[in-house]
Amino acid sequence: MDTEMLGQANALRGELLEQQRQKLRRLQGDLDEASFFRTRGGFERVVAGVDELVQTYGERNLEDKQAPSSLRNAASTALAALVGKETGAQRQRLDQLATAFRAAQQEGLAGIVQKYIDQHLPASTSSEQGK
Repeated sequence: MDTEMLGQANALRGELLEQQRQKLRRLQGDLDEASFFRTRGGFERVVAGVDELVQTYGERNLEDKQAPSSLRNAASTALAALVGKETGAQRQRLDQLATAFRAAQQEGLAGIVQKYIDQHLPASTSSEQGK
């Protein structure tokens, strides 16, 4: 009886490990695709997928503990760079809009645009403007 239970447990463990490997391969494929197309949603899906994988199986139960961490780091880094670039470009356009409103003596509109910039766009991306 114990041998049979042990055999079943080993078979189940093998199935779970194969599911982990398949999920990691799909996530790697998603990361490759997101990297090729530079898609924000793709990177976000990889980060969320890795988090789901870790939550489903538990970090201690992962066969390869480095692979999920590596995928998450790569996707997070690419996502941060993409968001920073998008935010920098958006901030630059809105700065130009606020300047145009000031030049047209539309201080109220310029103030609204500036308030949006201050509240929604991190100041750290202002260095991205020149890039």
